[in-house]
Amino acid sequence: MSRKLAPSLASYFIPPRGFKGEFGLVAGYSADAEFFNDALEKFTLNMKGQRSYQGGISLTLMLDPNHVQISPIACPGLLHLAFKHDATKQFKLLHSKVALLTFKAIESDEQFIRLIVSTGNWTRQTLEDSLDLVWSIDVMLGNKDAQGKADILAAYHFLNDVLTHFDTAILTDSGASKLKSYTHTQYARFHKLFDEVVVEDSIKPRFFDNRSASLLDQLPALVKHHCSEKKRDYLSLGSGFYEGGSSDAVPSVINSLHLRLIDESLLSKNADKNIIVNQHGCQSIASSLNSLKDNNWQVLKAYDPLYQGGKMQRSLHAKFIFSAKSSETTDECKSAWVYLGSGNLTGPGFTKKASKFGGNIEAGVVFEAKGITWVGEENPETALSLKLPLCFDSDYALTDTSQLSGGSEMPEHEAEHISLPISYFVLEELEHDKYALVPNTPFTDAFTVVNAGADKLTIKSEVCLLWFGKPPRQLTVSWCNNSTVHTEDIPVIDQYGRVAATELPELALDDAWYMFSAFPLLPSFETEGYEGDEGDGASDDGQVKGAEMDVEVDKRYSINTMMVLIELIAEKQTEVSEKDWIQWCTRLEQTFSQLKSSSAFTFFKNIAINPISPLWQPPFRPDFAESNATELGAYYEEVLKRLELKLGLAALAKLGE
Repeated sequence: MSRKLAPSLASYFIPPRGFKGEFGLVAGYSADAEFFNDALEKFTLNMKGQRSYQGGISLTLMLDPNHVQISPIACPGLLHLAFKHDATKQFKLLHSKVALLTFKAIESDEQFIRLIVSTGNWTRQTLEDSLDLVWSIDVMLGNKDAQGKADILAAYHFLNDVLTHFDTAILTDSGASKLKSYTHTQYARFHKLFDEVVVEDSIKPRFFDNRSASLLDQLPALVKHHCSEKKRDYLSLGSGFYEGGSSDAVPSVINSLHLRLIDESLLSKNADKNIIVNQHGCQSIASSLNSLKDNNWQVLKAYDPLYQGGKMQRSLHAKFIFSAKSSETTDECKSAWVYLGSGNLTGPGFTKKASKFGGNIEAGVVFEAKGITWVGEENPETALSLKLPLCFDSDYALTDTSQLSGGSEMPEHEAEHISLPISYFVLEELEHDKYALVPNTPFTDAFTVVNAGADKLTIKSEVCLLWFGKPPRQLTVSWCNNSTVHTEDIPVIDQYGRVAATELPELALDDAWYMFSAFPLLPSFETEGYEGDEGDGASDDGQVKGAEMDVEVDKRYSINTMMVLIELIAEKQTEVSEKDWIQWCTRLEQTFSQLKSSSAFTFFKNIAINPISPLWQPPFRPDFAESNATELGAYYEEVLKRLELKLGLAALAKLGE
């Protein structure tokens, strides 16, 4: 019988059918653009080119500060937050791998939250080369899932605390322009969701971290609470890294964990014990093999279910503990429990709490492992070897020191991503091919813009930089602080609140139809041209696009198509939910701005009529934005005012006058 393999880490970003990803907060040690471009396409249902055009932030990433910056140009939709330059670091390494994702139904207001706890980094290497483990739960906000709510709330408090070390100005601050973007709304909505989650004190989360106490100190109580206080007779330990050094004694972390479980009556003294390792990189396990055998530990090389002992082999990176009770009458792993998380079986990872000079910041989960069997006699899908990277076959036993090597120490990152006082620039259009770049803090002599010639950039004042030509998506800025030069890519936010977005192409009326009808998604026709490529100007159905199409339209076509478009907008926007209203207003303003060169608008301006004036009327608006008496109604009217000025329609007669 063939065995089904577990999904990859990136697949946990996939929404169920009928849902799309809204916002996510992710913490990790390392990441790369390749992983997150894949994850974001799954999460948002938009390809890279669409996300570049949209300019929204869907995932916010917190990594160890000694990690190279991932720019929003390399990975549109991802905001890699910079570690605050003036923050006091409360941990040795940011090593936890946790994500909280929110999803919303496309055709309703139904929402749910997904918690992901991973042993692997958010990298392509994790997908291709590493043996890792993932634990995940989905919590529907309307359901009575008390345990799930306790888990997600504990993870939220953890991530929110980590977030205080990072610069979030781009998500919360509207700057001098008071710009309110869809990204601001999404970020605020994300936090509001968790503010509404209520959990009784008696419900203890399975998720835990080491901010206040080490993982080891918390483990026994969690096992007893969630998985019973029964004594087990089997224990296996797995880790991507073990303690360093060349001592021949049993490694101290392994010994401490073993004794603690015995002292807490969770493990029998004569239990079977396995240690799962990378055969050619297991640190002090290599030198202490004889002592381990003397203390009845058996060392096994990691089992890879994908290659099953073939020449190719992925490297064990998973950190886990498994314990259960065996039975002579059944294949079931009785009273089984699992720990998995970011904490390696090292001092900084497992036996120390987070501190600047001691422990990393780690997180994990303890849960009851139901339905697991030792070998899968009746159902191979339940076999332990398909759940954890261990196999009891004699071929996997490592009995001689010649079979093991310590390998190298954990590699350290050489780059760093530290915040500058300037977090972003806001783009303001002044005139043709001339723009103002307004920094969120004054641009002093301490700053230098890298790789921008004098023909493009002029420093007008501390609060305004002038840019000539096609506006930039980001500026590379250097800042000298305490004799140290920090260089960062600073994103530019345009007048629509889009972050590091591609230039908005001109549209024809038919294109606008697709932009509105596809809401809240983006239509697929624009993925090629919206990458910034020149293209051939043809849409998928062979029709001519943009200005070329406008040459062919006659007056009747202009009138009919414009009126049909206004009717579509009215029908669509009266059905838009209150939560999606800011996003809808952004789509409305952007799309009409892209139509300003359309001959249809030229026609209406020639006859001195404002074709979008019906959008002011209450029947064309949802109840919650029917007038400026509501905040969302006032926001909508500000959008219409800006549009009419930009399109040259403000002084023209309204339809029906």
